Amino acid sequence: MKKYSSLVIAASVAFALGGCASTTNDIAAKAAFPSLPAATVQQTVTPDVASQSDAETGEITLKQIMSDPQWIGALPTSMGWSVDGGKIVFEREKQNSALKDVYIAELSNPARAVKAPLSDLHKYRFDERVVRDDGVIAYSFEDSVYVQFTNGETVHLARGGNALSTLSFMTDGRLMALSGNKFIAIDLSNGTREELLSWAFKDAPEAVEPAKDYIAKQQQSLVEYIKLQRKNRQDKDKAH
Repeated sequence: MKKYSSLVIAASVAFALGGCASTTNDIAAKAAFPSLPAATVQQTVTPDVASQSDAETGEITLKQIMSDPQWIGALPTSMGWSVDGGKIVFEREKQNSALKDVYIAELSNPARAVKAPLSDLHKYRFDERVVRDDGVIAYSFEDSVYVQFTNGETVHLARGGNALSTLSFMTDGRLMALSGNKFIAIDLSNGTREELLSWAFKDAPEAVEPAKDYIAKQQQSLVEYIKLQRKNRQDKDKAH
């Protein structure tokens, strides 16, 4: 009986000590990792974005960049060479506009670009360009064709009407171009033109039906006679 009582007492003491240890551990854990208030967990994090006044001082904020890409600058587009190949040419969108300006820069200093005057755009931009063996350049821009000679002089060769295209230089130095339904050759020394080739699309000719009566036969005979007389006069003129 005494042994049984001793076992019961020992078990009770061990249970009590275990409960104390568990309570002590919970208190230590709470002290080491305190719980966050609900208001702290649900708090919204807002990025620190500069105001518009900061942009006026030269600082560009993330908010401004996302609202309008122009805050980070307009990128160059349509990059190429000038007509004579001596300058870099590109376009850049105007601020707060869909229109674009043309800029030019020297090859020796490409970082320093200046806006090309509107009156001189034809000296820097071109749609089609060909170069003769001696360095003369013929090119088209919008509805016009220009010729730039080796001394730097630029001549306005044609404008409007049947626009000239498919430019090329012939072996005799003349400029050949397509104009409507014909190819022409242009002498750059005096501007004279010569038609080289032309074509037309028409319905196939119909055969003349036989004459149905005497009067119709006489009319056909008269037409043939007039054609013969006309041919004789032309042959006579050529002979002289």
